[in-house]
Amino acid sequence: MVGGYPKMKKPQPKSGTRSDHKSTNLSYSLAVELSSMIGPVRGKDIPVIQSVFPIPLPEDYWDEDRILLPHQLWKEEWIQGLTGLKGNALKKLMFYATWKYLGRNWSRILLSNNVKRAEVKETINAICEQHGFYGYEMSNSRIAKNLVLTTVSMKRAKALSERVLLHPLQRAFISVWDLSDHIIVGIETRNEYLQHLLIDDLNSSFDGTLKPVRFWAKHVSTYVTESYEQKRPIYLLSIVIRRDTTGISGVSRITFEGDDVRRGLAGIRSRQEVRYELDKVGTRVEVETEDLGLKVPHWGRIKTSNGARELLHILGQ
Repeated sequence: MVGGYPKMKKPQPKSGTRSDHKSTNLSYSLAVELSSMIGPVRGKDIPVIQSVFPIPLPEDYWDEDRILLPHQLWKEEWIQGLTGLKGNALKKLMFYATWKYLGRNWSRILLSNNVKRAEVKETINAICEQHGFYGYEMSNSRIAKNLVLTTVSMKRAKALSERVLLHPLQRAFISVWDLSDHIIVGIETRNEYLQHLLIDDLNSSFDGTLKPVRFWAKHVSTYVTESYEQKRPIYLLSIVIRRDTTGISGVSRITFEGDDVRRGLAGIRSRQEVRYELDKVGTRVEVETEDLGLKVPHWGRIKTSNGARELLHILGQ
């Protein structure tokens, strides 16, 4: 198998084939990567995807929460459509896929109240040039207000799509939220060296004014309490149980996950005659809603503009 395709049995013509085959493999690899980054397709995702597709896909093609599994998709219309994307359509879907990917992955968060977004952008470009990275900027106000998203890659490659998507261990996504009186910077990458380098360089470039944020249990607990009060659905809640503080042994961590954890816990307590409020048995260390995710000690997941504002509110408590 080469790039997901079976090996060709017939001999290849001498001219023009190698380039075409390489281009086909790149298109296929890019399509698979975009599929995995977008992840589950929900009803609200379909209009954005359909708006850039070169071929029409009927609405009944999409199942509810259809999971896009790359190893099952290369024969389907979805992959065929993605391999045909070019130009602005490809760039738009790449941004959308990147944003969906960031909404599912944890970032290191930096914060400042006296740094301008333009200064952050210039500094990121300077860091990329200093270390020989490639960098470019994508922004789309319809997907996220007050957001600039920059992707940098450590690997030198000619094709924009190749250097952005095909080297996940050598790329980083930097999201810059401009909330008038505060700048929030999120850095997500699987490469720890690249992450620390970007954080250290940004921190030192602004003399420590742009500081990495450390989350404490009180931040998670505050957000959980406010979500309860506002009846905001909680998708995930995790607590750590320490024997020396709770007197409970045998269990170190409990995670609740679902469409509405708050309602689910209330149902468990009433129907199963549980005497305790389960989410208060231990220390709350992780929470996630539709807008924001927090994880102790220093991971954040900003999904929407509301989530960025909620993060500022929590840190100010």
